[in-house]
Amino acid sequence: MLNAEVPLPLIYLLPLLAVAFDVYCLARLYRARSVERLSKAQWAAVICVFTPFGGISFLMLA
Repeated sequence: MLNAEVPLPLIYLLPLLAVAFDVYCLARLYRARSVERLSKAQWAAVICVFTPFGGISFLMLA
C-alpha cells in the first residue's frame, strides 16, 4: 500500500491544467490564419499527443 502524501486536489489539478493548456493551444491553432513548419492537422496531432510539450513547441515555433 502506498503512503503518498500528495493532496487529493493536486492529483486532479495537474491533468486538468494539462487539458486546459491543450484546449488553449488548439483554439489558437484554429484561429491562426496560417502556421509554419507543419500543417494545422499535424500541429493538432502534436499538441494532443505530446502534452504539454506539443503545445509548448507550437507556441514557440508556429
